[in-house]
Amino acid sequence: MRNEDTYGPDTELFGAGDSPRVTRAARKVSEGLGELGRALSDGRQGVVEPAAEFIQDRPLAAVGLAFGVGYVLAGGLFSRTTGRMLALGWRLGGMAIVRNILSSLAGPGQDL
Repeated sequence: MRNEDTYGPDTELFGAGDSPRVTRAARKVSEGLGELGRALSDGRQGVVEPAAEFIQDRPLAAVGLAFGVGYVLAGGLFSRTTGRMLALGWRLGGMAIVRNILSSLAGPGQDL
């Protein structure tokens, strides 16, 4: 049993004389899917071409970038290994900063 207030004769999808409406609806869906396909193709072209140029210009940087993204996506960002590497980096970087500060304080002609 259907509710006549909600569904009237104009809202039925299948009936005796409804095939033109179904055809129009199918055509609209087909056109919408075609537009979606074209938009996805255009978007892919806008991403693939610059990425291919970057990879050909800087292959080692591209491999490093891929490694870094994979490491982060695999959950390595908050691992013990990452903490150790960051600590080592801070130590080495801190030593370089201190050396630069001390050499600037000592004077331009003196070597540390």
